[in-house]
Amino acid sequence: MRSDALPLRQVGQLDLPDAAGRFDYMSLDAGSGLLWLAHMGAGAVVEVDIRSHRVVRTISDLPDVHGVLAIPQRRRTYATATGRNQLAAIDSETGAIVWTTPTGDYPDGLAYDSRRAAVWTTDQRAGTETVVDADTGTVRGTVSLGGEVGNVVYDADADRMVVAVQGKGDLAVIDPATLAVTDRIPVPGCAGPHGQALDAADQLMFVGCGVWSRSISPIGMWSTRTASAKLPMCWSMTPRPSGCMWPPRAVG
Repeated sequence: MRSDALPLRQVGQLDLPDAAGRFDYMSLDAGSGLLWLAHMGAGAVVEVDIRSHRVVRTISDLPDVHGVLAIPQRRRTYATATGRNQLAAIDSETGAIVWTTPTGDYPDGLAYDSRRAAVWTTDQRAGTETVVDADTGTVRGTVSLGGEVGNVVYDADADRMVVAVQGKGDLAVIDPATLAVTDRIPVPGCAGPHGQALDAADQLMFVGCGVWSRSISPIGMWSTRTASAKLPMCWSMTPRPSGCMWPPRAVG
């Protein structure tokens, strides 16, 4: 697809502080217009006001930061300080680090379980999920998934956590109330599933195949455990492929 065919246009540009080095995840609080960026190379989270096009502040002392997730209703932003194997909670109004808590080896992506006020971290090298109380930082539990993990997504409608387990080549479905793995969904032809994107409105899940892969793959069905063909890159999601659904269900 040609870039000029996309309904996008540049509306501005902002120079970021100490922009050398890699940036990783970002998270937008649409209500306040604050965008939180993980500046992995600088070990810092950068807070940007997208309405006034200015850098609000930089929160340092977060070595090798990867994941970042803004939760406006709690007035907090969470970040994985991967270099210390920690999850950090940041006060979204002051920028102060409220607490840090230990995770498994190499914490990466984050998801928020709004029903239980819990933050989930994917501990990539440990092959686990660490479940943390969003208010206190207390570790509520750990879920072992048997291989290196990628990203985690919370589906509020299904009340399930879904983890891309790149070391096993599947998706693990977890009941967040019991921390039990309730299903394993294979993603055949998808080497090292890592990233995930849930289209909640249309109930579609897309899985990124490998960290450096140039394809995405729809997940399989609950009933048939089949997967539709891989798609070239994320912008080929429209027109959507048949069979790419979440939760997986039979197609007539």
